[in-house]
Amino acid sequence: MSALMAALTGCSVPRNGVTGISVDEAGRLTVVLAWCGRAPDVVIVYHDRARGESAGRPDDPTVTDATYDAPALPGQRASFLIDAPSGGWTAAPAPLVPDPAITYTVFGATRDNSYSTRSVSFRADDAAKLTPGSVLVQGYDERTRTHPDVVLPLKEFEQELRDFKECA
Repeated sequence: MSALMAALTGCSVPRNGVTGISVDEAGRLTVVLAWCGRAPDVVIVYHDRARGESAGRPDDPTVTDATYDAPALPGQRASFLIDAPSGGWTAAPAPLVPDPAITYTVFGATRDNSYSTRSVSFRADDAAKLTPGSVLVQGYDERTRTHPDVVLPLKEFEQELRDFKECA
């Protein structure tokens, strides 16, 4: 797990895919992953530590909210409900129930820290701007050097992987 925490604290590993947020038919938040090469072993959800928050190490700028262990993942795409993972996905310490006041970040990774997927940040209320089959990702605006939210149809999200330069 310490190798995964390195990814959270600023050390970067090669990217081999993308992470998005979607919703199911009932409007519940879903993590969507697409990758090339090796599949992720784990998905991490974390948030930046709020001022005055005393839990955890005071020198650690992030709080890990949930770690989802992946089953054997065939193919190049997977998804699971954040609050009720199934299909072999397990969460520790428990599945995330998003707090509306917190912005979370999620990404997939390998246990040996050899690869990770590009992360996406989200809030509980992002579910309202999504429909089943749409995926929230963060783009990159060269002019402003910001990462604005982009909502894509699932087919375009999958195209992101085909266009992902690290996968070429």
